[in-house]
Amino acid sequence: MSEHDGTPPPLPPRQPYPPEQQGEGCLTGLMVLAGLVLMFPSACVILVFGQQLKSSDWTSPIGLIFLGAAAAGLALFVLALRRWR
Repeated sequence: MSEHDGTPPPLPPRQPYPPEQQGEGCLTGLMVLAGLVLMFPSACVILVFGQQLKSSDWTSPIGLIFLGAAAAGLALFVLALRRWR
């Protein structure tokens, strides 16, 4: 029979935390570049023709394409910055 003095057995040593995943700099850079490229045409249209645009121009198919490209570019830009942090 073994003697038991009432103390719990020792705990195993703690495992270190796994290293944090770092974002890949090349992919982040490409996402920023693609986001800027997608936003560029819409920004040019707004800056050059901003005073001449009517509300019906934004709802035409070409206007919606420009707005969609700008939204996609902005989303890529935000995702790239979130990855970078």
